[in-house]
Amino acid sequence: PGCWIDRSNALHYLGRYQEAYDQLTPAWEKFPGNPVIPYNFACFCSRMGRLDEARVWLAKALKMPGGKELEAQAATDPDLEALRADGGAE
Repeated sequence: PGCWIDRSNALHYLGRYQEAYDQLTPAWEKFPGNPVIPYNFACFCSRMGRLDEARVWLAKALKMPGGKELEAQAATDPDLEALRADGGAE
């Protein structure tokens, strides 16, 4: 899944958030057990102002095996700033 994640992160860093989201979608279907994928969806959605969707993706990522390690990252990740300002994950 790393290649899929890296490609979408490259698009994300270019500010092409929807394209990053779209390009990562097949990876979610192929690797549904990887918490980094829904975490990245949360980041992309937060950047696009889709905070309800971001909240759902972040909650999903944090509940997955291995997702607990992402909690500290989420607390300071600038990509999730809008989500934190809006009340964080439910």
